Amino acid sequence: MKLRRIIAFVMAIAMTLQVGIYENTTRVDAATSGEAISVFYDTYTDKAMYDPGDTVKITVNVNNKSESKIKSLELQAMHLNKKVGDKIVTDCNIEAKAKSTRILKWTAPDNDFQGYMLEIVAKDENGTVIDEESVGVDVSSDWRKFPRYGYLCDFSENAKTYGKVEQLSKYHINVIEYYDWHHLHHQPLAPKEQLDSGVYQDWAGRNIYVNTIKNYIKSSKSKNMACMAYDMIYAGTDDFVAGDNNEHKNWQVFFKDDNNRGTGAFCYKMGDSPTGNGTLYFMNPLNKDWQNYIFNEYKKVFEYFDFDGWHGDTVGDWGDMVTADGQPLGYTDDGQPIYVIADTYKEFLDAAKAALGDKCISFNPVGAKGIIQANTSAVDALYTEFWPWDTDRNGNTYDTYNSLVTEVENSMKDSNGKSLAVKSYINRNATDGHMNTPAVMLVNAAVFAAGGNRVELGNGNNILHEEYYPHDGVTMTNDLSSRMRNIYDFAVAYENILRDGQTATDNKVSISDYATSTEGESDKIWTYTKKGNGYQMLHLINLLGTDNKWRDEDRTKATPTKVENLKVKYYYSDEVNSLYLASPDKNGGMTESVAFTKGEDSDGKYIEFAVPSLEYWDMLYMSSDEPTQLNERTNLEKSYTFEGEDYYKEKLAEGQADLQPGESFSFTMPENIVKGKYEVSVVSCGNRTKIGVAVGDNDAAYIVRNGNGFGMNQMTTDKLSSTISLSGGEKITISDNPDDGSGYGWVDKIIVKLVKTDEAEYTKTYEYPEGIIYRMEAEDGTLKDVGGNDKPQVVSEENASEGKYVNNIGLNQGSVSMVVPEGVEKGTYDLVLSYSSGTSGQVNIWVNNRCYKMNYTKTNDYWGFVPSVQGIGSIPVKPGDVIKVQDALDSCWIWLDYIYLAEPGTYEKADYERNYSADVKIDGLQISTTVEGYRTVYTLDDPDSEVAEVGMIYGLADYVSEDDLEVGSTNAYVKESKATENGILSSADSSTKYVMTMEFVKNAEFFNVKICERAYAKLNDGTVIYSDALNFSVYDLAENLYRNNKMKNKAAHDYLYDTIISAVNPAYTKIDFNIGNSLVKPE
Repeated sequence: MKLRRIIAFVMAIAMTLQVGIYENTTRVDAATSGEAISVFYDTYTDKAMYDPGDTVKITVNVNNKSESKIKSLELQAMHLNKKVGDKIVTDCNIEAKAKSTRILKWTAPDNDFQGYMLEIVAKDENGTVIDEESVGVDVSSDWRKFPRYGYLCDFSENAKTYGKVEQLSKYHINVIEYYDWHHLHHQPLAPKEQLDSGVYQDWAGRNIYVNTIKNYIKSSKSKNMACMAYDMIYAGTDDFVAGDNNEHKNWQVFFKDDNNRGTGAFCYKMGDSPTGNGTLYFMNPLNKDWQNYIFNEYKKVFEYFDFDGWHGDTVGDWGDMVTADGQPLGYTDDGQPIYVIADTYKEFLDAAKAALGDKCISFNPVGAKGIIQANTSAVDALYTEFWPWDTDRNGNTYDTYNSLVTEVENSMKDSNGKSLAVKSYINRNATDGHMNTPAVMLVNAAVFAAGGNRVELGNGNNILHEEYYPHDGVTMTNDLSSRMRNIYDFAVAYENILRDGQTATDNKVSISDYATSTEGESDKIWTYTKKGNGYQMLHLINLLGTDNKWRDEDRTKATPTKVENLKVKYYYSDEVNSLYLASPDKNGGMTESVAFTKGEDSDGKYIEFAVPSLEYWDMLYMSSDEPTQLNERTNLEKSYTFEGEDYYKEKLAEGQADLQPGESFSFTMPENIVKGKYEVSVVSCGNRTKIGVAVGDNDAAYIVRNGNGFGMNQMTTDKLSSTISLSGGEKITISDNPDDGSGYGWVDKIIVKLVKTDEAEYTKTYEYPEGIIYRMEAEDGTLKDVGGNDKPQVVSEENASEGKYVNNIGLNQGSVSMVVPEGVEKGTYDLVLSYSSGTSGQVNIWVNNRCYKMNYTKTNDYWGFVPSVQGIGSIPVKPGDVIKVQDALDSCWIWLDYIYLAEPGTYEKADYERNYSADVKIDGLQISTTVEGYRTVYTLDDPDSEVAEVGMIYGLADYVSEDDLEVGSTNAYVKESKATENGILSSADSSTKYVMTMEFVKNAEFFNVKICERAYAKLNDGTVIYSDALNFSVYDLAENLYRNNKMKNKAAHDYLYDTIISAVNPAYTKIDFNIGNSLVKPE
């Protein structure tokens, strides 16, 4: 096969994924976690956004804690309240109590710039819904329509590049700010010698690794994420202005004489620098020399790194400035002098956009100073860092949620519809621990509802709390991380009614019994109304019991008081015939229909409806269209509501059960509910002091009522002081106070809510080691008994992961085997055991037919469970591999908690024992001037006739890794060449030499491309063994042969220079042929 066919194919395709992995984080329904069995524990898409018509791959991780086999997974795409396409049913057959991973596929529609919610339902063999899940999908051909910002700032040598990017992709981040990636602010691209060495230093002396940046970019583009190179738009460090006659001094700005913020040159001390470059000196953005200089510097950057654009930064407003000769910074179109740097932004940004061509520009006017200049410029995306003491265009401080919302709205108007990225350092004073969940969630609710986006997530699963990004060590709790997954899914799924041309309205809203505000006042429910794209929207943001300030320096903000059964009246401007509710706080953000009634009073036409609950943010959206058929909701509900009038038929009052003294009514729980502990609440009014609640024929328990008034406005919600045990089909009876039978009142509804299953999941917090990418629990594996006195068994242990481990794994006891799940990325890992043992020993770890030996040390002296970890390094692993663990010594055994995969590098590379005698290796490379191609010579040793097939596997090194070079690879850029008798060079005894020849494509591009290849031999039992891999280019090979005079004659020697070397490097100096290197002198 000719390599030109691969080149022609590959050159037409964009860069592929960098192989890598990162720790998985779980996405759960934050509002209901722990209330009921959930079989889904992490669902995500393979990219941050998709082009129309793309195939969307959805990874669904399942832990089937139910008692039923999961027979199928059903996927239904929804666009707002409308089904998109047919339901996709995938048979899966996941047994009860089993874990598994499934990859679902969905084809994105042809409509561009649309958000979708993919609703996934797990059903048993009877078609009963066990659980449901959802994930958002953004189908947009350009990130600038719906930007979702993230950041990267770890450019160390061993940064988990693909893993960090993949984690951000789970939040649908589609544009990444590369913070402090540069060498120096005025010289962002490091000198050539440092770039060639692979590492350079930033101003603070941090090592920045070239390949880390390139791998980040490659990984990001594989996820459809844009990459923006961060830098100041107008700053140089000390070296840039050093020296008395330095022309750069003429580009600087200086404090104006009447500016009380400072004197002399405008500069800012960042910190200590080992190279003396710790101070920023600011240039005049309108100075043409500075513009030409910095634009050319970024052209160099874009030639070397495949960034998509430049993200410019500033340091806010420091008052009036002048040039080096005391003149204004410039003049407006009408001749007015410019002294404030913020007034230079538009002209500078327009010039940058013109100079940098198709590269994108985003920009941060810190403190929103100059934000109108930025919004009306040619920037591709809006972005602002807010501080609570700065003021807006009307003189109001940016210290409340409403101030952020107002700026999002104004920026959208300024820019003809662009969505502002809001950066705000919420828990600014924190130095360790976790972010305060309500503070984060309320900012996000306000900004997303207004049509903005946030700058907060980065470096994998980290979050910003202050302005220096590398200090992002104040982390999210698991609960906050789950909520953030939900709210970002929500923002994607509903982007077409959140930030697709919507405008704020002033529709009147009232909520019975609760104070409301249209401006987000403290301790009220914020009612925020909008319209657009054929819908009216009502956002309910909960500030009950908390304040309206977004800044929460010391993490003291209170969680808003969750409320239920809100009676809402909304005065509509356009006709309403259908109403829907969606919230990131419940039901995975999925839409549900809401019943309503219409009315009219002196304030206008209105609809009235009930909102079941409000935690942080609920969104109601309505249309003049008739209601649509939504996807089926689960019938394994986490709570149940029974209307009193449906079960009490004697006497009704306004649709409520008018329960008389001594009376009762009953209802039956659905058959398919989860057996467990339930909380029972009754919504009622009247003067009775108690309400009886009885299960089956048992004696009643009593709810003590807190009210004594009559009427709908006197309803109270009261619940049993303790939970009751329920299972499917049981009868519940609601009765009047049996003590004296004298109570009166109406019963509106009964709410039965699951709080704990009878088989509660183990909930002890377990501290896992850092660096876990994939984890496999020993108790989920297959135990094998070898007939000894003791045998492997699952043991419950409070201090173990998931509360269990497997003991007695040894030669005289048995082994445990685990299958690597489908969700694991194929690659090379450190394989680590979390174990406990009362003695030191050695363990056998098989990965398929390769057996590795690992020494371990005892963890305690008394055979208690005291876990430790030990691992083996650089182990190739892929989905479907079987990993078996068994102690290797007769007198020892270990207890295994779990095994996990981590980035290679911590443990020494392990060798494995061979159970076959065959071997294959590459002998070397040649160039044939006759065939005009290169030849790979390789040798097969097969003393026991074990080999059925031999050959070569190859690809282009920029598109494949060594791990991709395997028989049957799914990488489209990997090719196999099976050897034939025509490829045999020689054969002696059990050794056979083969040759594979690849013809040249005679151009510099081909000669310089890196090729990766290795030999393989397929054994009779199906095992495949491989040689070490070679990475080379034809140019490197030719240059080595030419420089060392290794060709057989002058014509062949000259061919190397004339055809290959000079095509790649015309400046290469010719070397005369020396025939002596090809002669052998007799002894």
